[in-house]
Amino acid sequence: MKAIPLFYQAREYVQFFYFAWRSYHKLTHGLDESETNMQGFVEAIKGVEKAAEVKKDYFYELAEEALEEEK
Repeated sequence: MKAIPLFYQAREYVQFFYFAWRSYHKLTHGLDESETNMQGFVEAIKGVEKAAEVKKDYFYELAEEALEEEK
């Protein structure tokens, strides 16, 4: 449970750099007509910001609270 925030943050950073790389190289394959790499890049920035706000033990504490409520 304690590793989930790290995984979440890592995934968001990978998406951020992936779309930055695609934007830089002007790659468009795999996108629908209305989609752009810049849209993905902007969404990835929002994701990185949200991931940075997640506390290290957030999911662990949620699990502990759920177990306490079951008692």
